[in-house]
Amino acid sequence: MTMTADIARIFADARQVHTEALDRLAQGDVRDAAEKAWRAAKRATDALILARTSEEPERSTDTRIGLERLATPTKGPGLWWVVTTPGKACCTATASLSAYVNLWRR
Repeated sequence: MTMTADIARIFADARQVHTEALDRLAQGDVRDAAEKAWRAAKRATDALILARTSEEPERSTDTRIGLERLATPTKGPGLWWVVTTPGKACCTATASLSAYVNLWRR
């Protein structure tokens, strides 16, 4: 496979998981929806990292490291805000939602 095909495949996976998250949310399963939304965001981030560095992250740790490298101003002027702001917001929202669901289920 070419790198372009790999990027398209990863984004397609992210879209599919995002659709599944919306379906689970519509069914009232907030926890599963949040987990699927997190996976969709991670996969889309993996595709961005692959497109910018030619390396696909294998683990979540690799994704975090790749994201930090992309967020460094010397690695991509103007990309810092795009990478850090939505990523932090997504992480915060997902963690908050997960904590809320865990407390609600008790």
